[in-house]
Amino acid sequence: MRADYSIEEMLLQFANMVVYRARGRNGFRYSVSRLLFSQAVLNNLSDVVFRAALGELKRLKHKSLRSVFDGGIDEVDGMPWVAQILWDGEILEDCINQGEFLKTDAERLVSHGLSLIEGLGHRSGALSFRARDVVLTTGRDGLPLETFNTDLQRWFLDWAMGLPPGFGRNPEDELNRLGEMGLSKDAEPQIFPQHEPVVLRPIVTQELLPAAPDQPVPLNERKLLFQEPRWGRLSVR
Repeated sequence: MRADYSIEEMLLQFANMVVYRARGRNGFRYSVSRLLFSQAVLNNLSDVVFRAALGELKRLKHKSLRSVFDGGIDEVDGMPWVAQILWDGEILEDCINQGEFLKTDAERLVSHGLSLIEGLGHRSGALSFRARDVVLTTGRDGLPLETFNTDLQRWFLDWAMGLPPGFGRNPEDELNRLGEMGLSKDAEPQIFPQHEPVVLRPIVTQELLPAAPDQPVPLNERKLLFQEPRWGRLSVR
């Protein structure tokens, strides 16, 4: 049996998400996220609805977005999962906590974030602008680049509830609050004085992970297995 994704390690497990570092058959590294929902949500997130949600999610492309390229429904428990390329870099929250993110860095981050919001248009409300979801890396031109993530849990939950992804969220406001968090102690007190800073929570992993509740839950004894049917299919038992 040939595995579609070879799981190297579990990065995080929260109440609503488990994220693994994985390697594909092509040798590239990926982040595979299992999204955990209640049965009521799963009932609404049928195969047809999930495929539509996944299809649109895969079409979201931008140089500052870590896009989803694959996904499926677990054949055992019906939970959805998605795969993304694993980006190398530093997590923004680490840099903030260490006082290494200055005003110029925050201004660049907001500039890249606004470009992403403009590029995604009405779907930009589904973006995550939490500091722990931003990876600082380098673009193809060798210049610093901030990469953002879609709020995966919120994306599929909104589809299950029949709502536009990111409904009711203002991405510009969330980005501005993130910019405020990017100020070091030596920088000016505010870049965006119209908002109050958000309280930081310490980072718990060195890999970028989607948004999750504050308190992790213990890892259970399940073992990840693989099946052959088609590229991207996996199951958990």
